[in-house]
Amino acid sequence: QIRQRRVRVSCAKCPTGTEYQQISNLNVVDCDACPAGEYGTGGGMVCTACGAGTVSTQEGSSQCTPCNAGQYSFNTTLCKECAPGEIAPNQGTASCAACSNALDYSDASHTTCDTCPGGQVANSAKDGCDLCAAGTDRPSSSTDYTCL
Repeated sequence: QIRQRRVRVSCAKCPTGTEYQQISNLNVVDCDACPAGEYGTGGGMVCTACGAGTVSTQEGSSQCTPCNAGQYSFNTTLCKECAPGEIAPNQGTASCAACSNALDYSDASHTTCDTCPGGQVANSAKDGCDLCAAGTDRPSSSTDYTCL
């Protein structure tokens, strides 16, 4: 595959989403598109990697975009949904936090931890609650994490 290059013989700044590349010792400038996961603000000499909690999915980006609430930045090009039992309450999160209480599970949006009501305990997947087995119970006021 042949890649076309726009070559300039000047001191002009590179446009947004690109980085400066000098060709040989001549005063020849080539502006290459920033790769996905990086951005260029224009006029800069190099592209900058996206920071924690942000991504750029296309080459030539002029900025990085924060991951949505309920997601984290898996790398600089991909946001992933938090795992069951984990949350990211705000956008731009670099990692998810585990629901701390054994009675807690993450809601479907992975933005809050909900507590199981009395008579139920968090399931093993931490994405909902299971009813206590017949003949056992967990009162809603109980901080015990098992059905007795």
